Amino acid sequence: MFAELKTLLVQNLKLDERMVLPESLLEDAGIDSLALVELGLLVEQHLGVAFSEEELAGTASLTVGQFSDLLAARRQGLQEVTP
Repeated sequence: MFAELKTLLVQNLKLDERMVLPESLLEDAGIDSLALVELGLLVEQHLGVAFSEEELAGTASLTVGQFSDLLAARRQGLQEVTP
């Protein structure tokens, strides 16, 4: 799932590939509040995982790796995001 997320971040949001590491905070990788909304749309379109605005806001403090793990869990229907 990390590879798919990284591809979305680099190709669609034009983030620096060197900054998109599992241990990087989303903010440090270049995800601001607007990019977080865009990421939510991309994730829904490309990976089939939907987040509400409130759920996305709750992910702002995650690392890229944690967000990737959350996507994998959501894809399997195992976990919901709580802000």
